[in-house]
Amino acid sequence: MGYGISGPAIKARSKKSGSIITLKYLPEIFGSFYATKKAVREIKILKALSEIETNVFTPKLLDIIVPVSGSDGPGDLEKVDGLFLVFEFVQTDLKKVLDKSSKIKFST
Repeated sequence: MGYGISGPAIKARSKKSGSIITLKYLPEIFGSFYATKKAVREIKILKALSEIETNVFTPKLLDIIVPVSGSDGPGDLEKVDGLFLVFEFVQTDLKKVLDKSSKIKFST
């Protein structure tokens, strides 16, 4: 689908529901204090927006996947290098909507 500020986003199909979803990968979020703080802030904001039933401006955050490679078990978080955020799929993004409906143009 594309590459955002935080990392790549891909379109996928949920094995649980069969619905189309978006997976956004946040790489190396534990590599620095700044990256970790930024990821936690983004997740808190997305979670809060997802809980607002009348919010039609941002996709709903459905899940957070913590991939642990070469792990000794689910508690082995030292080997976590990134997270996947699972969103409902939407056809467009905020930048495209604002570009079409506003005189303000954003650089890419």
